[in-house]
Amino acid sequence: SLVLIGSILALIGIGLSAYSLWHHIELKQLGATSFSCNINDALSCDDIAKSKWAEDPWGNPMGVYGVGYFLGLFALLITARVNPNARRDSLQAYAAMVTIGVIVSLILAAISHFSIGHLCPTCMGIYLITFVQFAVLLFTRDGIPGPFQVKSISNGGWYGLTALALVIALYQILKPHPASLTLDTPKSSKVAEETVPAASSPPNQGPGALALLDTVASPSIKVDFSAYSGMGEDFRKGSDDAKVKIVEFADFQCP
Repeated sequence: SLVLIGSILALIGIGLSAYSLWHHIELKQLGATSFSCNINDALSCDDIAKSKWAEDPWGNPMGVYGVGYFLGLFALLITARVNPNARRDSLQAYAAMVTIGVIVSLILAAISHFSIGHLCPTCMGIYLITFVQFAVLLFTRDGIPGPFQVKSISNGGWYGLTALALVIALYQILKPHPASLTLDTPKSSKVAEETVPAASSPPNQGPGALALLDTVASPSIKVDFSAYSGMGEDFRKGSDDAKVKIVEFADFQCP
């Protein structure tokens, strides 16, 4: 039952992680998405994917790790099913990886809630899968050959690490490159520029120019933090988490 239920949960985890990765890539290309996981201000995949926690220092999205993690769990369970000689090592490594997955899920959930201030429905689904895996593991722990040993866990762990390394390598090969992307320029921008009149007021009457400015940040103004979008990262100075941000646009062809 552990192998069967664990395999089903691992496949669901692979699907959710692949969905998260697909969303991340599209967000980097377009700046915003219409994915169903964007429910409201509190439950938004876009807000999570725009945060600095969405990628590792080498530009690999968290979805890549999710796919590699669940693929590793699936590989361990299949190995335990088809190779009786490796059953002990595989299941002990599976138990260790599931426990690690629960710890990482709790940490990421805390970061989403306390540091970012938003929750990602897809991520929450992935966390739920890890918790269910852990619950199934506890109820079926008698089916894991013992005693637990570090050597057995490390021997089986190579299956999981190999799956994760293959997924990361495959992503690095197939991921979109800046040269293949184009800047997302709305066709309506020129029309809006021509049709919207400049606000004006008589001298010493009415609100000043600053009072006419919209204080709500426009979601269309985006600074690229990754080479996924447009032609690469935008030049920026200061903290990425600054409360006040100024975005400057320049046209080198403007006379």
